[in-house]
Amino acid sequence: DHEIAQMAQAYSAELNPDQISYMKKEVGRVYYCQYPTAEMLLQAALAIIASNKFHVVVIDSIAAMETDAESEKTLDELTRGGKAKVFAMFFRKLSAVNFDTSIILINQPLDNMDAGLYGKKWVAPGGRALRHASLVTLFLSSGERLKETVNKKEIMYGKEINFVVEKGKAGCHDGGRGSYVFYNGALDRPFGFDVYQDLLMCGVFYDIVTQSGAWFSFNGEKLGCGKEAAADSLRANFELSQRIRAEVFAKTNIKFITKE
Repeated sequence: DHEIAQMAQAYSAELNPDQISYMKKEVGRVYYCQYPTAEMLLQAALAIIASNKFHVVVIDSIAAMETDAESEKTLDELTRGGKAKVFAMFFRKLSAVNFDTSIILINQPLDNMDAGLYGKKWVAPGGRALRHASLVTLFLSSGERLKETVNKKEIMYGKEINFVVEKGKAGCHDGGRGSYVFYNGALDRPFGFDVYQDLLMCGVFYDIVTQSGAWFSFNGEKLGCGKEAAADSLRANFELSQRIRAEVFAKTNIKFITKE
C-alpha cells in the first residue's frame, strides 16, 4: 500500500503538486494497490471491503484486467467469458460480506459488433453478473470544452462531463442525464470538479436556491449571474455555502458517517 504522494510518483505525468494537495484536502487519505491478475485484485478487494476500514473502494478498470487464463495464452488465442466468470464469483462472495463501504467499478465501453441497425452500439466487459449486481450504472462522455481568450491566445480551462443513468436502483431513475464541469487548474480555477457549482445546482433542484433566468439567489440574496459567477460567490463565502449545504443535506436526509 502507498499513500497518495507515492501514488503520484507512478503517475507524475498526470498529477502535479497542486493537484496532489487538492486531492489530499478534498479526498483525504488514499491508498493505491496494484495486482497482476483480475483474480488477485478482486481477492484483495474482498479483504479490503470486508475490513470496513475504508469509505470507498475504487476498482479501475474492468476492461483492462487480465485473468489467469488470459495471461497463459498468446495474442492469437482467444479467451471468452474469462472476466464474466471471475466477476460472478466475486459478487457471490461479496453478497456474504457485511460491509458499509461504497464500491465504484470503472469500465470502458467496447464496440458491439453484433449491434445491427437498432441494437446497442456498445457493450461493457464483466458479464451479466456485473450488470445485475450494480445499483447504479453511469455512462460518462466528454462534452463541451471550456475556453477563454487571454492575450489573443485561446486557453482551455476545463470541459463538461456528461452522464446518463443507464441503471438506477438507489434513488435515481433510468434515463436521467446531466453534466458536471471539470476544471484542469488553468486560469486560477480549482482543479477537478467544482463542488460549489454542484452545491449550487443541488440547491436549485431541491428549491433551496432560486434561479430566475441566469440569476441565482438564496433567501433573497443574489449570488450571481450564471453558474460560474454564483459558484464563485459560494466559494468566497464559506458560511453561506455551509448554510446551503446543511439545508440540502437536511432535505435529502443525508447524515455523515465517520470512521475512526
